[in-house]
Amino acid sequence: MDPDPASVGRERRVMTSTANSKSVSTQDESDGSRGESGSSARTPLHRRVTPVAAAYIAVVLVGVVGQILHPGFLGSAHLSTMIALASVLGIVAAGQTVVIITGGIDLSVASILAFAEVMTPYWVQGDSSRWPVLILIIIVAAVLGMINTIGITVFGIQPMIMTLGVGAAVDGAVLVLTTGSSTGLPPELLTRTMGHNGWFSGLLVAWIVVSIVTYLVLHRSTFGRRVFAIGTSARAARLAGIRAWSTLLGVYVFAAVMAAVAGIALAGYTGSGDFGIGSTYLFPSIGAVVIGGTSILGGRGGYVGTIAGVLILSTIDSILTLSDIAAAGRQIAQGLAILVILVLYARERRLRQ
Repeated sequence: MDPDPASVGRERRVMTSTANSKSVSTQDESDGSRGESGSSARTPLHRRVTPVAAAYIAVVLVGVVGQILHPGFLGSAHLSTMIALASVLGIVAAGQTVVIITGGIDLSVASILAFAEVMTPYWVQGDSSRWPVLILIIIVAAVLGMINTIGITVFGIQPMIMTLGVGAAVDGAVLVLTTGSSTGLPPELLTRTMGHNGWFSGLLVAWIVVSIVTYLVLHRSTFGRRVFAIGTSARAARLAGIRAWSTLLGVYVFAAVMAAVAGIALAGYTGSGDFGIGSTYLFPSIGAVVIGGTSILGGRGGYVGTIAGVLILSTIDSILTLSDIAAAGRQIAQGLAILVILVLYARERRLRQ
């Protein structure tokens, strides 16, 4: 039977709309320098500076403030430690970026990170022959991502509620498995790999690898195009023949695995586990994504901007730590910084329109 011309036309319009939306999203990753020179010359500065470019300008400004307040802040010794710790947030935020682009959010990443960070030394107990435990932790994280997907796609539970519930269950399971004691040591090889080796550290190398993979997945693959299509319009994506459940399965599994990788790497860096470490990265992982220009509503953004968001929040936290500000004060300051940046972005978007 010949296809209905109206249906064919509708599908073409859907695919065209999706492609246009994806091109807008990709443009958010550019430096704002493209376009005709004559038009660019006539365009006001606030219309030419993209959110991503603004985020990197903010990184420089915050770094300069840190140097003024604390001489030596931009020295190699301090920068290497700060960036190593920022790498953990960067790895978690990689998964969170992909989730938010689909229009969702993953609140279970904090609990999965804590699970990996606590269970790595607890199960290994310093015995390097038990390194397969690390693979087991990754597999468990992937299963948790699948559970999130089933709840969201099959049972229609909102991502925030579903991932919050899974996170609470993971927290409880860790306490049961460890009886509340975070003892043990990670594998010696992991500790040596994640530690500092001059200016670089294993954490930074891991972050670089994750950054490359995340960028390629989002902007150089069919899967990435489907992620943006779902975030732009889930209904249009469905009409275009995109199976949302399979794409979301990859999205939430990726986010869970990234959280587990971050937890394992952090265990190797610190040499121990901490039950409460996950909460340290939950809201900063979301804040870094939004600061980097990714729309919290989905369909627009990318990981290049998230990297800038990670650096901004990590630099602010480091400045406050050197200023002897308590943890509660640092959280308040980070929250206010996120709000201020979001207000500026909203104003900038209105000016563009």
